[in-house]
This record gives sequence, C-alpha cells and structure tokens, in this order.
Amino acid sequence: MRYKNEEACVDRVIALIGQMRANREEEGAPVWKNIPLAKEMLDILCNRLPLQKSQFIDATGIVVCCDAIFLEDLLEQRDVPRLCLEFLQLRKRAEEARTAEDDQYDQERFLGVAEADKLRKQLELYIDPKVDTDWWLDYAGGHLRFDPVERSPEWEANIYEVEKEVDRRMAGEPRCMGFCHAYWPVKRTVLAKHGIEWRSPSQMNPRVMFD
Repeated sequence: MRYKNEEACVDRVIALIGQMRANREEEGAPVWKNIPLAKEMLDILCNRLPLQKSQFIDATGIVVCCDAIFLEDLLEQRDVPRLCLEFLQLRKRAEEARTAEDDQYDQERFLGVAEADKLRKQLELYIDPKVDTDWWLDYAGGHLRFDPVERSPEWEANIYEVEKEVDRRMAGEPRCMGFCHAYWPVKRTVLAKHGIEWRSPSQMNPRVMFD
C-alpha cells in the first residue's frame, strides 16, 4: 500500500498500533483482530528499509514498532509464529541499520538482543516439523499440551478467518467463567470447514479442569 507522503505513512503506523492496543483491551483480548493490522504495518515498515535521511520513520522507529508487538502482546505468537518471525527479522535488520543520527532509546523499554534472539529461536523451533511438540513444550516452559496442527502453516493461514467466524457465531455469548467450553466446540466446527482437524485443550489435557 502506498501513501502520498511520509507524514501519512507515520500517521497510519500510529493508527495501526493504536487500534491493535484497543483490540487487546477488549473483553477476552481478541488479538486475532490484529493479524491484518500487523501485516499492514509490517508492509509499511519493510518499505522503510533501506532508509533515507528524509524519511520520518528511522531505524530506531522500526525497532520500536516491532518491539511493541511482543512487549505489549499485540499478537498471539503461537497463532501466527511466521508473521512474528517476520517482525523479528525486520527488527534485526533495523537494529543493524541504526546510526548515531537515529533517535536513541532507553533499552529497558525494548527487547534486548539476547531476548530477541531467544524469542526468534523459540518460534523457529515451534514451526519446525521435525521438532516434537512435547519437546518444544518442555523447552519453552509450557504446561498444557496442544494439538500439533496449531504449529502448521495451514493453521496460521486460516486462523484469522476462523476466529472471525467464531466471533460472529458467538456474538452475545457472555465471556464469563466456563466460556471456553462453549467456545472450543464452535472453533472446532469452523476449523473443520477449513479442512483442519483440531483437538481442543480439554481433549489434549483430559486430567485438567478448565473454567
């Protein structure tokens, strides 16, 4: 997507981040709504590199935007790991492109190099079909088993439309204790329409009580 000038480009990035934050604050934190917004922002930011001195979004600004995705939980990383890896790859390019002329920042507000590398490795292992799901859970410090189909490209390609349809079907359903038991069967049905067989957390963890 092209913008008529750099100011419009910056305004759009700010608006996208603002909307993603608003979605995260909705009841139930439906950050699946952020998937197309994040893709648009990624496209804008990727077009900022290589950077020119006249551009309004410098390398530091790109790092700031990328880090917001992770530090503010604006995406569910396990739903869109490949998209998240694209942000991390862009972040690395932007970090390497930073110069003394770019805005400086308080490192405590952003991902450290080691933290970003750890996150990148974790996501790379998550999408690697050769890596056993239970091994990955142990590596990442997880406790609840999940269906390996959640790691697949097909899941990531369809999850936005799936959640959108589930949200439509469950409009008006109270998001209170026990909601997951109504939500999972609907999600399973919608996933099946997209050719994805899925076992819910309750099916994967039969000895665990969910509320």
